[in-house]
Amino acid sequence: MRKAVVIATLGCIAVAIGFIFWSQEIKYSLPTPIPPNFRQVSLHSKVILANNIQIKPSSFLHFYNPDCPCSKFNSQHIRQLIRNHGDSIGFYIIVPSQEDIQPAKNTFGDINYIVDESGQIAVSCGVYSTPQAFILDNENRLFFRGTTINHDIVPIR
Repeated sequence: MRKAVVIATLGCIAVAIGFIFWSQEIKYSLPTPIPPNFRQVSLHSKVILANNIQIKPSSFLHFYNPDCPCSKFNSQHIRQLIRNHGDSIGFYIIVPSQEDIQPAKNTFGDINYIVDESGQIAVSCGVYSTPQAFILDNENRLFFRGTTINHDIVPIR
């Protein structure tokens, strides 16, 4: 009887450790499932922004979600890009809701923030997960689409 209690206890502990490891590590190494209604946006396509958004020519759009661990991983790299190139290109952090602006400001400082609650900008750029980065030319055409992996911007093909 004593052996059974010890084995059951050790089994419960192993299951708890496995669950914690899954919830903290493994699930973030899996690729994000592509939604069934996803539409790939080709380079040089015109990106349609909300009517009230005016961006300056040559803009860097960074889709950021403060609740996403991957967005948090690359925030230092994005801050470095803003420091190094902020005077030559317009940087815009796009967040999914109004409540996400303050956490984003705490991370990136005082730059331009766009709330995309409807997801219109994300759909226009072909975004279904964060973090992703886009460079638009002076006519709002998609010049570069990428994601950050190991602090490098890598094009998505």
